[in-house]
Amino acid sequence: MVWLILHQWILLLLAFLLGLLIGWWIWYRRDRDTETVGETGTHDTTVLAAAALAEPEPATDPLPVAEVPTMKETRPKLYDTATDGPADDLKKISGIGPKLEGLLNDTGVYYFRQIRDWTPAEVAWIDSKLQFPGRIERDKWQAQAAILADGGDTDFASRYDKGETPSSYQGSQIDTLMGAAGTAAAGGTSAANTDRASKYIDDVRRYDPDADEDVIRRIVNHLGIALQSRDASLVACSDKAERDQVAHGFCAKKLDMNEETAQRAVEEVCQSMKADRNKQRVTFYYLLAKNAGKLDAI
Repeated sequence: MVWLILHQWILLLLAFLLGLLIGWWIWYRRDRDTETVGETGTHDTTVLAAAALAEPEPATDPLPVAEVPTMKETRPKLYDTATDGPADDLKKISGIGPKLEGLLNDTGVYYFRQIRDWTPAEVAWIDSKLQFPGRIERDKWQAQAAILADGGDTDFASRYDKGETPSSYQGSQIDTLMGAAGTAAAGGTSAANTDRASKYIDDVRRYDPDADEDVIRRIVNHLGIALQSRDASLVACSDKAERDQVAHGFCAKKLDMNEETAQRAVEEVCQSMKADRNKQRVTFYYLLAKNAGKLDAI
């Protein structure tokens, strides 16, 4: 009987110990899980908070309209005067007349090679100065200039040389046009031009009372049919392109002047004839030759 009671107490003790062990194990596992969850939760909260700060807010304003890029203007190489050799006759380029050539010269453009070498940004700069946007590209200045700069010829330039374009009479080819119909043998005169010369003798003698009539007639012969056009028979000192053409034509070719000397000679005669509203080309050329001491060269 005693043994039976003892056996039951041993079983109860073992059950108690087993229950205590199981309870401790359950408590230990729950405590570990709680610590892990706590650590993980703190980390995740920090990461989410940082992510929330870094992430941009959804855009509520309309997307900005993209700006159209504009061509940045760049100043090309320019000259104060035609110091790098005689200036080219820019009127040989289709789209450039006497007035536009004058504007280009005033800007510092004297040579075909300058126009040929312009970059798009430099074209934009020239456009803004001349106030002819798009004209350079539209009239294909650079393609023409490239041919002319290399000594080639274009259809327009060929017609210009023949006097078949509106600007020919005011261009550097005026000496060519002067010749065929009016020029007699070298140093000679024609009856028609002798008669025509008489109307210029009095005008020349207002500046040189002792002017040589034969020299005046030779100038008339030299000018030839150009004198039939009122515009071509006069010199417009207010037009830089006109002054340049006289310097590059009569002064350079007939009087053998260099660029600087020719330009100075033209300016001096312009000052001498300043009071004349209509400056006769015959008188103008006579004074150029007289001032240079080259009347015999005509």
